[in-house]
Amino acid sequence: DVSSTRFSPFGALGFERTVEELAATSEVLPGAESIAKYLSDHDVHLTLKATANLGMAALHHDITIVGARTEHAAGDEVVEMLFGCCDTPVKIIVVKKGSAAAALIGRAAGSGGQVRATRNIGEYVSAVVGDHHAQGLLDIFED
Repeated sequence: DVSSTRFSPFGALGFERTVEELAATSEVLPGAESIAKYLSDHDVHLTLKATANLGMAALHHDITIVGARTEHAAGDEVVEMLFGCCDTPVKIIVVKKGSAAAALIGRAAGSGGQVRATRNIGEYVSAVVGDHHAQGLLDIFED
């Protein structure tokens, strides 16, 4: 079951019940510039929009990029972008299309768990994961 382990990027956020706890797990400083560099350093070639330019910003508050980290799933590296949205921890996971981790995202999305939305972006699959319905975070990527 892909949602049963704390270390699965597709399951619960584990003990990270606050934005501050999630931010403390980051491998980089918060903010768009450090996250863009982190993505590039991990061979994820996506361009980010400013959070203020997200359509969901009209309905949600305090959308902040608090960090990034990597996990591993099904033998693949998974990049996680860490966010706060409406004072709730949320993450976006990014994996290569066609990878075993991408297949896990597909299964997790249909399981009724914390995968709120998925989107194919170029050569990547991304997903919003968390207790908060923040599907609009996937609009952070330029097309």
